[in-house]
Parts: sequence; C-alpha cells; structure tokens
Amino acid sequence: MPTQEKIETLENFKSRLDGVKTVVVTEYRGLTVQQLSDLRKQLRAVSAQYKIVKNRLAKLAMTDGDLSKLHPHL
Repeated sequence: MPTQEKIETLENFKSRLDGVKTVVVTEYRGLTVQQLSDLRKQLRAVSAQYKIVKNRLAKLAMTDGDLSKLHPHL
C-alpha cells in the first residue's frame, strides 16, 4: 500500500511533466558530483531541469500519452 508521501511525490512529478515539450532520459552513473552540478547549472541557464527519479516512479507518472513511449528506456 503506498504511503501518503509516495502519493504526493508521484502527483508532484506528474504535475511537473504536464505541458512539457521535451523529456530527455539519461544515465547518470559514471558522472562525478561536479559534472552533475555543472550540468544542472547549464540547464538552469536555459530554464530546464535535471532530476534523478526512480524508474518505477517515472513509469507511474508517464502512463498517459506520448510519454508512455519512454517506458522501454527506463
């Protein structure tokens, strides 16, 4: 049974995906903390975000529409 915290986290992630034009799925393993920090700074400069999310959460949030096509990549 999902906890209230998990439900809220899922709803928050779903709301962040609403209306987005682009979603990029990447592999973060192998990057240093400094490299991730630099990447986040560069993305903020163009009003984008880099968020690490568990695959299960991403699959649950992307069940509708075109985003469901990303499931094989998670």
